[in-house]
Amino acid sequence: MSKLCFAVLLVFVFLCLGCGKDDTEKPEEPPIIQTLCEGCPFEYPKGLWIMGGKVYITEASGRHGYGGKDALSVYDPIKNTKTLLRDTLICTEGVVVTNDTTIYLTSWLGNPVGDEGKVSFYNRATHTEVDTVNLAIASVDMFIETNDDIYVIGSSETQGANSVYRLPAGEYANPQVIHESLGKTRSLTKSGNVLYYSEDGGGIKRFVGGTPELFADKDVASLSVSSTYLFYADLAGGKIGKINISTKADETIATGLHSPIAVRWVEAES
Repeated sequence: MSKLCFAVLLVFVFLCLGCGKDDTEKPEEPPIIQTLCEGCPFEYPKGLWIMGGKVYITEASGRHGYGGKDALSVYDPIKNTKTLLRDTLICTEGVVVTNDTTIYLTSWLGNPVGDEGKVSFYNRATHTEVDTVNLAIASVDMFIETNDDIYVIGSSETQGANSVYRLPAGEYANPQVIHESLGKTRSLTKSGNVLYYSEDGGGIKRFVGGTPELFADKDVASLSVSSTYLFYADLAGGKIGKINISTKADETIATGLHSPIAVRWVEAES
């Protein structure tokens, strides 16, 4: 199961890379779906990020009760090589990479719907995971801006819980609470000043000003955004799709998949 899940996950990493520059003036070409790293022995891949042409993946088999490993790896699609960076992790749920290629991770502690979470980073010199900051939310996903500001979302049933944190670049140990009481969340992404997030069974929402509004009535596991589309991974439905941000037209990209758990869109390099 873990091998198939990872193959599906990487399909949509590079499907989105192939989306190009998001040019809406030309007719769109059908997406090219390519399976990469087929047969790679990944166990419950969870966190996913793309930086500098490399794909960073966390595994969370142990954390999610399957008895496997909690690990961090990097996949090079050009060389078709996978490198294990660390085979034991505390933070497995989300991963992002800064401009200087420092890898940051996040995860819930204790309970996936609770009030304890953590952010850490991977020290490349010592191959260790180093604590950055503890958060008062069960962290489930993270996003990084081009200026290296990091956003972390967490899931909690506690009224008044600190649902979304901003970790300012250069001051990650001093997180700022920017949204509270969002309930049981699953993922987030951001485009400009607009933050999108998904709720467990509650649809995709976005903040317009300081107020959340329903953007799409879809139960999704992962979100990623371009200037034109919001991409999503529908784990239960076994599909990947995209929603036009302006018209809200929903288009299915691929169906019949085995539990797609994460999707990332990256603008093609010129």
